[in-house]
Amino acid sequence: MPPQTIKLLHVEDNVADRLLMAKLLGGMKEYTFNIVRAATEITAVAELNKGGIEFVILDYRLPLGDGLGCLKKLRQIDPAVPIVVVSGVVTPEISAESFQAGADDYLSKQDLTAEKLAASVRKGLGRAKNWPTLRTELEPICKVFVETLPADFFLALDDLEKLLRQAEANPEQVALLLEGIPAELDKANPKLPHPAGQLLRPILLELAERLRPKPPPAPKPPSRPGT
Repeated sequence: MPPQTIKLLHVEDNVADRLLMAKLLGGMKEYTFNIVRAATEITAVAELNKGGIEFVILDYRLPLGDGLGCLKKLRQIDPAVPIVVVSGVVTPEISAESFQAGADDYLSKQDLTAEKLAASVRKGLGRAKNWPTLRTELEPICKVFVETLPADFFLALDDLEKLLRQAEANPEQVALLLEGIPAELDKANPKLPHPAGQLLRPILLELAERLRPKPPPAPKPPSRPGT
């Protein structure tokens, strides 16, 4: 079976890292990569806007922008394209931010191998292949959920959020606050279609998301003298 050709956008300003990535990608026998290169966030956004990109490898550190901001912009353009973030500096915080912004994977440049990259590429392409089916399955679920919500549901959550913030509660404490309520509801309503804990999960997730600490904004580059 001939290898599948993949049009890949590599967002990286370092020439040595570009060459290394091309070498590692060249070791994959099931794919042939047509690599489009971008050195900045502006160029990366422009290339993705042209269409046809099937995979993105994104450096976390970029001139004239940063990888996280670039990742968010690329995701706004295309929610389905696989995006793998690579970084020379690996921390749990950067990893969490990357996944939250829509990365399929997060790899360290320090111990990057052909095997790790190949596994990441296969995973991302597999997810993208199933994306249309996932979207088709999700739409009717969202439709039912939205149409059955009481009109004042989010107004009640707004009031509860204010009380939680006044109490300086965190997302983990919201889960503790709900402890015991599902069992009481199950006992009072034995004919519920599903366990109350499962039915209440959207409330827990919504409140936890509202109370999640927001990352600080990226620092602005220093102004040039005379500007």
